[in-house]
Amino acid sequence: ILSSGAADTAVQGIGLLQKFIAAAGDRITMLPGSGIRSSNIAELAAATGLFEFHSSARKLSPSLMKFRNNQISDEQKRWTVDEEEVRACIGSLVNGKR
Repeated sequence: ILSSGAADTAVQGIGLLQKFIAAAGDRITMLPGSGIRSSNIAELAAATGLFEFHSSARKLSPSLMKFRNNQISDEQKRWTVDEEEVRACIGSLVNGKR
């Protein structure tokens, strides 16, 4: 079950996430999500005992569109996965940075 612990971010919802995890036991997999980044994933792992998380790990990148209508005020950007952030999240978990 994907949950932020009924909070804006998973870090803010740690208390309720811990209750969900205890109630789920080995029957249901809990997947904390919302606001998870390399800067806080190890904290969540330590607080919950989990090792699976949901993170968008996204960044704004330039659009790949070839045609651009200059009459439209659009930043011409798109959300993409930030490979460096994904690697940093994995590194934080592997290295236990808390």
